[in-house]
Amino acid sequence: MEQEDNISTIDLLPPELWVAVFRHLSDSAADVRSLAAASQACRFFRDVTQDESIWRTILMIWDPWRIEDASETQSWRLTFQKEVFWHRTVPLRAGITSKYMWGDGYECTIQKLIFEPHAVRVYIDERGSGLLGEIQDPERSALCIRKQDQTLVWIRSMDHKMSIADPMAQYLGWVLYEPMNLILGSTICFRYGTAGYSFVDLVAVDQGLIDKYRLQHLVVLKAVKENPPPELPLPILEEEVDEWVPFHNEDAPDGF
Repeated sequence: MEQEDNISTIDLLPPELWVAVFRHLSDSAADVRSLAAASQACRFFRDVTQDESIWRTILMIWDPWRIEDASETQSWRLTFQKEVFWHRTVPLRAGITSKYMWGDGYECTIQKLIFEPHAVRVYIDERGSGLLGEIQDPERSALCIRKQDQTLVWIRSMDHKMSIADPMAQYLGWVLYEPMNLILGSTICFRYGTAGYSFVDLVAVDQGLIDKYRLQHLVVLKAVKENPPPELPLPILEEEVDEWVPFHNEDAPDGF
């Protein structure tokens, strides 16, 4: 009886069942942070939470296009853990669509906006009727910040990937942009394609948004006039704005 009393609660479940439990902590950044916290509770949890299947499950949910790049080494897991920890997903109101203004049957629904350590990812679902030909290339879609004085700060696109890429019917996937600074009182806007689609407001940047989604590390309280040092990322096009707002991320972990 004394020997049974000394058995730890952790030991009541075999490691494979703990792996199954931790695989459920993957739907949101908060869950992943809980998983990271659990890994620090004891040596047993540290070993269990590094199981390959847990992080491949998370990768399939967060970024399924990267599953082919996941190697068998631990390095990709550690890098991905850091990235997920610093992701900030801002849900958008339903029905935000960038519509083609010169004909019916072409419109893009913007699904969500994710702030990552070195980028901003916009998930889109563009549908076209085919009556006016092929859908415009999603890579040329525009993301910008509209400041209070109505000037626009354009954000460069870097990459895109579509799980559905049918130029006559649908583009479904994401467009990746360079990192942006958040300016209080501004609005983040989007326009699908190269031209002809409407600009839509995605989200207003106010203190409530910053606090709710923990975006403090992206906020610039005061714009600067001079160009940033060369080593800083350049989130906007130099020729299109009259002031620079360098990207600062002092709260990020080493490497970001």
